[in-house]
Amino acid sequence: MSTKLTTGEEANRFIEKVREKYLSKSEVFNLQDKTVTENGEVKADENYYGLDTVTVNVQPELEDKTITENGTYTSEKYGFNEVNVNVIPVMEPTTVISTGTEQIINPPSGVTGFSKVTVNPINLQDKNIIPNENIQEIIADTGYSGLNKVTVNKIDLQEKSVNPSTSSQEITADSNYTGLSKVTVNGIETEQKTVKSTTAEQTITPTTGKYIDSITVEALELENKTVKSTTTEQTIQPTTGKDGINEITVEALNYQEKVVNPSIENQEIMPDTGYDALSKVTVNGADLAPSFEYTYRNKSVITAEDLAGFTEIPRGLFSYNPNLVSIDIPEGVTAIQDSFNACQNLIHVGLPSTLNSFYPGSFSSCQQLSDIEIKSPFTIRGSGNAVFGYCYNLYKFTYKNLPNTTVLNNNSKLSVINVAEGITNLNYLLYSVTSSAENPLYEINLPSTLTTISAQIVSPGLYSSLTKLIIPDNVTTINASNNYLVSSAGALYYISLPANISTINLRAFVSNCPKFKTIYVRGDSSCTTAQTLQTLDSSVYNNATIIYTEE
Repeated sequence: MSTKLTTGEEANRFIEKVREKYLSKSEVFNLQDKTVTENGEVKADENYYGLDTVTVNVQPELEDKTITENGTYTSEKYGFNEVNVNVIPVMEPTTVISTGTEQIINPPSGVTGFSKVTVNPINLQDKNIIPNENIQEIIADTGYSGLNKVTVNKIDLQEKSVNPSTSSQEITADSNYTGLSKVTVNGIETEQKTVKSTTAEQTITPTTGKYIDSITVEALELENKTVKSTTTEQTIQPTTGKDGINEITVEALNYQEKVVNPSIENQEIMPDTGYDALSKVTVNGADLAPSFEYTYRNKSVITAEDLAGFTEIPRGLFSYNPNLVSIDIPEGVTAIQDSFNACQNLIHVGLPSTLNSFYPGSFSSCQQLSDIEIKSPFTIRGSGNAVFGYCYNLYKFTYKNLPNTTVLNNNSKLSVINVAEGITNLNYLLYSVTSSAENPLYEINLPSTLTTISAQIVSPGLYSSLTKLIIPDNVTTINASNNYLVSSAGALYYISLPANISTINLRAFVSNCPKFKTIYVRGDSSCTTAQTLQTLDSSVYNNATIIYTEE
């Protein structure tokens, strides 16, 4: 709609009518009251939606005009004071939709003006919004002219507690909350840690749910160690309970110089006790063994001087030598291999006090040997024939200890066996005969130091002359298990027991001893031996008569 106003009064009246009709709710628009004093275009100042009241204080220069036909007429002055219209205007109605901005409604071409202007009401929307952290532009939805009311919902805030962390945390409200009103960061639960110092990097981690307040690094408990130098690599470890080694002292080796005599057998030269290693081994020069074949093989008597330099008599050196009658082995010799076996005419053998070992069969089948005395304790190296086996003329045999192997066997003329003082446990068969030939053995002398008998003593044969066996006074235990004390002694008449035997564990005292009738106990009927015998079945002592005597 376009209206030409001719006076300020008419303009004011027009504005008032528009305001009353369209702007009944003036509070919706931010309008300005304005006063103008001169001709010109009037606009609302910035920040105003439009003009509410315009006061015109100018007197426009107007003209009178008479029009006779439809058209658009422009005053050559400020406006028209009076317009005489002598034509019938073409008018038609129109409808507009109210908007939030000023609208100028012009009639279409060929139409003088509007007979009626219908302004449809504004279709406004009520809207609810939820606030957020951003600026929101609130606009009406499609189909609405604008917003009638905007309701901003209240903010539903959440209080939240979190535990501290070594990394940054983004704390957000749960899904049903608008935001956070308060965030409480819980205090840190700390602990103190103690660790041992090490030579390597350590990673110290706190217990789950805790942080480390302080770390105490304990000093290492070190020790000083002393080791012997060796020829091989050593790994030196600290003692249990120690953390490490502060200082290692490597002691110098204690070397020994050693002198040995040559032998025809391999020798393993070892340092003596108290020495760590050998710095030098001197092998004495001697080329004796080969010369014996030519120089001494035919001699009947071999002296200690002939064997000077030997520490061990080698295997076969005199074996099967029919010429050898007598031999004295020098001091310094410690071992005799099977060196004299089958020397059928050998009568005399002198053994040194340094001798400590025989090999099996050393003097076997030396049929003329009659008397042997072994001066020192000895051992038997290996197993095989008895050392003095089949020495049929051996009459007397004396030695200081009894190795756990056979020394005598089939010595058909052996009459006396002397076991030297010092032995406490008789644990092996002294002597046995497997042939049925006559055997003159009549005496076995056991040492006074003997306390225990744990094996059969003798089996001299049914044709032996052994009539008695006297058990020494200090013997308290006879424990030959499922065995006999004496077997196959055809002449054995009695056994004499001391008074203090507390243990007797035998299959029987004798076996195959047809003349055995009596056991003498050197004590009265209340002595320990008597009480022990009373616990045995009579078959153990072969139903022999037990006689108590003080002798």
